[in-house]
Amino acid sequence: MKKAPSHTAIFAWQICKANSFHFQKGLKTMTLVMNEPGRQEVALLWLTTGLGSTVYGAIQSFTFVNRQIDGLAPAPAFDAAALWFFAILSSLWIVVGLFALVGRRRVTKWGSFILGGFLVAISTAGGVFDGIRDGLHIAATVLLAVTLPGFFAIRASWRLLRLPGHAERRPNGVSS
Repeated sequence: MKKAPSHTAIFAWQICKANSFHFQKGLKTMTLVMNEPGRQEVALLWLTTGLGSTVYGAIQSFTFVNRQIDGLAPAPAFDAAALWFFAILSSLWIVVGLFALVGRRRVTKWGSFILGGFLVAISTAGGVFDGIRDGLHIAATVLLAVTLPGFFAIRASWRLLRLPGHAERRPNGVSS
């Protein structure tokens, strides 16, 4: 003889069913947002720029340590604050790519454009100044690894902002 399900089991089943519906609805919405033309290209360009920034940071660190070993420079001051700064700066490149990829509102597209442009500008400026101090190969590295892909990422972000027909709709039907 089968035992009838308790009220608690029925209630739990209804909650799971409702949450599954909302999860599937959110997943469909996220898939539509991510498949909007240009978003994946912009996110890939920003992540490429972030990878270039990380490569540049590694080359700069190795060059600085090599100059110290050769006795041409004072001992490196890699304290905890400098290492945290490098980790945070490297992590911010991921945020820029995520803004471009999963942001639904125009504000996140602007955030990707502005934050990414700022990161490219400060990385380029820092690399050029370090290149003056440590050698022109450092400046060339930052120009090739950060500025060049950063230029293309900024341009693609601007095109994503200017893309016609993809303006978000407000509840009253007026486009933003």
